[in-house]
This record gives sequence, structure tokens and C-alpha cells, in this order.
Amino acid sequence: MAIITRGELQDIHYSFYEKRSKIITQAVAAYLKAVEKVGLSDVIMVTPMKNKEGVTVVTFNKIIQEKIITDRDKVVQTKMNSFYIKDKIIQRENDYSGKAVINGEMGFVKDILEDRFVITYPDRDVEYPNDDAKQIELAYCISGHKYQGSQAKIVIVVLDTSHYVMLSKQWLYTSVTRGIEIDYIIAHPKAFAMAIATNHAERKTFMQHIIKENRKN
Repeated sequence: MAIITRGELQDIHYSFYEKRSKIITQAVAAYLKAVEKVGLSDVIMVTPMKNKEGVTVVTFNKIIQEKIITDRDKVVQTKMNSFYIKDKIIQRENDYSGKAVINGEMGFVKDILEDRFVITYPDRDVEYPNDDAKQIELAYCISGHKYQGSQAKIVIVVLDTSHYVMLSKQWLYTSVTRGIEIDYIIAHPKAFAMAIATNHAERKTFMQHIIKENRKN
């Protein structure tokens, strides 16, 4: 399907596909093209679900890692992930004690040694014992809530009908507004329609009204 461009600055590009396999291949292609244009640090893919299979964070991270990381001589292994030098990662918990790294910080694997590895963050390098690899995840693609408060030059938003529980105009707005220069929305048409038609704020307000009424009774 042809790309539809919208926005006052012509900076939001939409493309819609019925097949999940097509959504995945087109999203990965858009990601790699964006990396060629602005660099890996300034591109992020956002999708609602983290699950192991389907149009998910885990799926995209594995595919993109295979495309980008060519040198696999050194590795740090966890149950869920293999990390290589130059991998893009995100810290998944606060560590105030020794490393002073907070949940949501993004960086790159700089070096892997025998018993530790080094992550380069924008303002510093941090050493991790191998046992602390569980604190990080791959971050080529992340879930929407992980990316709140951060920005990138190019953001690729991916939506599928399997995400229906998470889809809302609030989620979509938050994800799209993370893009500084360009947004790509690659979606199943029904998933996009669900997102723009679902208002979680209204649902929350309605639930609060029910709670108040019950308290009165």
C-alpha cells in the first residue's frame, strides 16, 4: 500500500497492511532506512505489546539485532537475551547503589570482558557485572510506556489488531509525539481505527463515576 503523508509539516507518514508478516517486514525496513539517515541513537520503534511472538517488542528486537549486529565474537547471555558489542539497550530498573542508572535510560554496549561489560550512556560509561545483565533489555523497539518522556528524531509506531487491549488515542498520541522530526505509523487498518476511536480517559472517568455512586449507596 502507498504511504500517506499528513501533518502541517508533512512529517507523519502512514502505511497500512492487512497481513502481520507484511507489517513486520515493512516496519523493519523503515527502521533500517531511518538508521541509515540519522543514526541508531536517533531512531526508535514503538509498539504496545512485549510478548515473545507476533507484532511485538521481542520480535522486532530479535530481527533488528540480527540485521545490525554483525560481530558476535563476544556475548553476554541471559535467559531472555543475548547482548553483543554495539547493541542498543535500555535499563529496566533503578540502580541507585553503585551504577546510578535509572529505569528507562538508553545506551549501547561498548565492551564485553570476561566477568563484566560496559554500557555507554549519553553522559558516561558504566560497568556491569555479568550477573546484572538482567537489568537491561534490547532497545531497538520498546513498548510505549517505556518511552514516555523520551524523544528521537525518527519514531516508528507499529500497530496490529493483536494489540487491541492496549490501543487508544492516548497511547497513539504519546507515541507519535516522541518524534522530533518524522513519524512513521505502520499499522493494520483496523488497529489504527481502534486506536483513534478508543478514549481511555473517558473510560477512567466513567469508572470513577460508578465508584462514587456506589460509595453514596
